[in-house]
Amino acid sequence: MRHFRDAFYRAELFDYNAAESWELLGGQDSETRAGAKVQQLLREYEAPLLDEGIDEALRDFMARRKREIR
Repeated sequence: MRHFRDAFYRAELFDYNAAESWELLGGQDSETRAGAKVQQLLREYEAPLLDEGIDEALRDFMARRKREIR
């Protein structure tokens, strides 16, 4: 019993409340909660900093590949 709380993974997108509590809290299904989580992650996203040389090389590579694909 001492490991009960940390022995199992509980996904944050699932609601583990009783049906009555779930309904009182809005009754969101997992798809709705997942969509909200995606929107939150996109709002909070911060692009990682890249070395200017690496960034320039990557952009050059992408531009060349785009020209080659067309």
